[in-house]
Amino acid sequence: MASIDWSSKIADYLNMGVDTLGSRGALLAAIGSSVQHAIETRIGRHLDVQTHTEVYDGNGHRILFLRWDPVVSVTTLTVNGATIVVPAPDTNAYPPSQIVIRDRNSLAYTDGGFFSLGYGNVIVTYTAGYAVPPDSIVQAGILWGAAIFRDRDRIGISSSGAAGQTTSFTRDLPKHVEQAIAAYVRWDKPC
Repeated sequence: MASIDWSSKIADYLNMGVDTLGSRGALLAAIGSSVQHAIETRIGRHLDVQTHTEVYDGNGHRILFLRWDPVVSVTTLTVNGATIVVPAPDTNAYPPSQIVIRDRNSLAYTDGGFFSLGYGNVIVTYTAGYAVPPDSIVQAGILWGAAIFRDRDRIGISSSGAAGQTTSFTRDLPKHVEQAIAAYVRWDKPC
């Protein structure tokens, strides 16, 4: 979770000076990291590029869907013990590649082949996540992180009655965050 500098982004939004950032930077970074984790959990994607090594069962089809997206690159692909080269998505290779990255989250045979049926016969090492996180997600995270920082003595309080006798708490994402990230939610979230 290193590509977004949450402490400086939240501090800039709150108009904090450099002195305040120095004393509160660790707290702002922790808040930002927690916000990022909550957003990633909700959308089912990483805001940073991460490497995954996964084992799949061959499905008998020409397309194999990966657990994480958007796929940036495939480092290694082994099918039934044979290593197959997968070019970068923006590369025009000649001769044409046997397998290519398709639709940000899948691999497809281009030569008529298929991922033969089998248990654990496909091993993929790949990187997935946003190389540049979408601005709307980052802005929602900044707003949420700033609200947490400002209201840190009342975190989670959703309502309170007269003289503070009735108090209820919530851990839901704020509505403005839900709306900002709705377009990025992966409905078939990874296991």
